[in-house]
Amino acid sequence: MTGWYIAAAVLCVLIALALLRIRIVLSYTEEVSAKLQILFFRFTLYPRKKRVSLRRYTYRRYRKRLLAQRKKESQRKPKPQVKASAKKKRPLKESMRLYQYLFSRLYKRILHHFRIDVARLHVTVATGDAAQTAIATGIVSQAVAYVMEILSNHTNLHHSYHADVRVEPDFLAEKSKVSCKLLFSLRVYEIIDIGIRFFYHYLLGSMRRQNSLSK
Repeated sequence: MTGWYIAAAVLCVLIALALLRIRIVLSYTEEVSAKLQILFFRFTLYPRKKRVSLRRYTYRRYRKRLLAQRKKESQRKPKPQVKASAKKKRPLKESMRLYQYLFSRLYKRILHHFRIDVARLHVTVATGDAAQTAIATGIVSQAVAYVMEILSNHTNLHHSYHADVRVEPDFLAEKSKVSCKLLFSLRVYEIIDIGIRFFYHYLLGSMRRQNSLSK
């Protein structure tokens, strides 16, 4: 019975990992930022903070790097030029056909799996003129509604009650402002499914291309 318990525990862990959702959080207020979120862990993808180590700039380390660089330059010898073997490059037309074939086979699957959450979308419309601001606000609000409708019809857009979508006029300002926060997420089994389908259709498309060239 112990073996069955271990197998059931392993199976539960694998199912939990397969159902794990991986999120990429994109936000913009004054700068663009991207974060990777797995459960309650968050990793900053952009912008990356540069860490400056003061030990690297001591005189002893600088002198050591300078001597190593000079030694490397003195030992460097001109290598005899060897003619590279002529490799057959894939024609651009054939590559485009292969990419078009992959896109036609995978885009529906990707859009079906890819979940989009609009957590925040604030658009403040300002032109410096009250009448133009009112007209522009109506146009922008209608455009945002059309974009949300297109995303809802053609992608896996998740409608959340906490979504904050607003288009507001600012009759005193002269420049418009945009603030948004979008979440793109996939489950682990969906990533595996897309990867398997990609390699399958890539091999199938490559075989078809070779057969067409051999004829």
